[in-house]
Amino acid sequence: MIALGAAMPTTDDACSARFNIYNFTASCIPHSIFCAIDFNVRTSPGASSIECSFWGAGPDILPPVQLTGCRNPKVSFSFDGSGGDRAFTVVTALSPEQNLTGTYNIPDSEIVLEDHGSVQTEIYEGPETFTIGEVTTISL
Repeated sequence: MIALGAAMPTTDDACSARFNIYNFTASCIPHSIFCAIDFNVRTSPGASSIECSFWGAGPDILPPVQLTGCRNPKVSFSFDGSGGDRAFTVVTALSPEQNLTGTYNIPDSEIVLEDHGSVQTEIYEGPETFTIGEVTTISL
């Protein structure tokens, strides 16, 4: 019982939580109706990296993505693809009653239109690695 309590994150741990994002890409495929968002996330120091991805219809413009599960079902993400600055949010289960949630605002300047002759498609041109440093605890 004591070992279990030691393994569970405390409220203080939740307050200092960060989500480290690696290999982040977001783009629409030229001459296709599909767009993709792919990345890896580390939800705590020393944790294994978790693969997350979305493949869905655009076309040409990165679509909004409602909360979508990652390879590890305790981690989800969403993407507000409505133009202007975009909100990229990661959610992970802290306990059965609480989630940790953090949002990274992607500046509009990092989502560009790429010209492919007869079509233009959106592509993310910001950093592939970044940290979501403001993570909050949400009680369910």
